[in-house]
Amino acid sequence: MNDPHPAARRRGRRPAPAGAPPATQAALLKAARRAFLADGYNGATVRAIAAEAGVDAALIAYFFGSKRGLFSAAMALEVDPATTLRGLLPGPADELGGRILRRLLEVWDDPASGSPLRVLIAAAATETRAAVMLREYLQAELLDPLAAHLTGLGARDGEVRSRRAGVVLLGLIQARYVLGLEPLASADPGHVEDLLAGLLQHALGDPEDG
Repeated sequence: MNDPHPAARRRGRRPAPAGAPPATQAALLKAARRAFLADGYNGATVRAIAAEAGVDAALIAYFFGSKRGLFSAAMALEVDPATTLRGLLPGPADELGGRILRRLLEVWDDPASGSPLRVLIAAAATETRAAVMLREYLQAELLDPLAAHLTGLGARDGEVRSRRAGVVLLGLIQARYVLGLEPLASADPGHVEDLLAGLLQHALGDPEDG
């Protein structure tokens, strides 16, 4: 049987519930894009986005799961970075840097998942509102959860370690995917991992040293 909503299911969205207007998801995404750019990630609220779209706020949870999921859908991200990171945290602490770096390269090297991320980074480089939105998203959904994880492992300076790791990863993104600096831009992913996994793990540190 053909699935009438393949794209929605692929992005984790559900078809509209009975009685919901067919354009509900489109209205929510339009309102979300405007709100995130105008008010930043922190300032945009689920309730206000739903009100602008003229629907019940519960439909955001129904379609997108959370504000985080709505952001990924509104920005047309094929892969939700925040959910991806949370899936990488369990496992040996001394291999966390490698896990994160490997997955980042997989996502950003793939045209389908990497292209929307490049558009988002490019917009943040030229538009103040986009920069504020992206900064707040990275802080709330990536750096803070990573810091909390490191603190839970015993690091007293989990926030510092998280920020150090963020600098390494954003430096890689800028060099390889935005500026196209060689030889990093065309290097095999395995070679990039060999070069930077140790540096990223050093930035994350050993919790027992905290």
